[in-house]
Amino acid sequence: MPERTFYPYAYLDEGIKLDFESVELDGAPVPIPEILDTPTRQIELSSRDDWQECAIQVAVVANGELGAVLWDDEDVDTLDAVLTISCKFTRSRGGVRLERSGDGWVGHVKIIRERCWGACDLVGFLVRNRSALRKGSGMAANRGDRVASSATWKVYIDDKHLLPGGDVDILWRSFKSAAESELRQQAGCYYALDLADESRPKLFLNDDFAELKSALMSKARRGRSAYVRDTLTNGILQNVLTAMAIEAVHADADTLDELDGWRKGLINTLSRHMYPGYTREAAAEKMWDMGKDSDSRATFLFHLAFGVQKHLSARDKAVHLIRAIEEDRNGGDEQI
Repeated sequence: MPERTFYPYAYLDEGIKLDFESVELDGAPVPIPEILDTPTRQIELSSRDDWQECAIQVAVVANGELGAVLWDDEDVDTLDAVLTISCKFTRSRGGVRLERSGDGWVGHVKIIRERCWGACDLVGFLVRNRSALRKGSGMAANRGDRVASSATWKVYIDDKHLLPGGDVDILWRSFKSAAESELRQQAGCYYALDLADESRPKLFLNDDFAELKSALMSKARRGRSAYVRDTLTNGILQNVLTAMAIEAVHADADTLDELDGWRKGLINTLSRHMYPGYTREAAAEKMWDMGKDSDSRATFLFHLAFGVQKHLSARDKAVHLIRAIEEDRNGGDEQI
């Protein structure tokens, strides 16, 4: 469940909707049905290669009656529509004010591929463009106050990595009673990575550790339980992604262009964290070349550790857990 911001005045959460009129990649139009998934609110651009700039034309319309957030003597012209685009991995943010058109607003937002990794969040807002003549009565009154927002749309720039439901099958399995002898022999371990299937790796999690399963399956959004879950997940994924990356660069292929599936997607994702000063394509080629070169193995692994940590936001997860522990020592309450 996404986090909500609560306002001390009348506010329409998902009171507006975004209608996507066109999408262009480097000036070339892309058929909307090929990239738009309305039920999940996703725009899928990761499979589109060799583009640098995306322009999305959007119309903003009200889902209901905007009078609920306006004073009696005001009309819709008191409001402006703003589109915001943000990427949590690069911490880049931007916004554009739309033009009034008919019963709504229209405009376009641009996404520069080199400034975004993974996915971007696209959200529309209605904001006051002037202050009200009076205040009180639970209504927004100041210029710049937000009074309505749209649902969040995900714009996927890169493949959706990794867990849950990405390029890895996640399977809970009792290691003690597993059919695979390799798992039975390692019953004291809590996860195993199987790369035998060329097309799709499998991550086995040991169902015998009830406490571990409970922690990893926590639905908490904040607080100690959430941070313990995130830290445990990161501990597993740092090793898993490192192993998968090594497997990817040692795939049976002469060039990076010959790769497909999870291997190429993982290289594209991690390489830009490993080599931030490079273009998207150059970073992927460098990771491929360094990984293939036995003389550069130590340097490759050195940078790979950075790439995995950045991809997983490992530092932030650790800091959250440490702060939660410190608050617990000081008598703070856990927030769920």
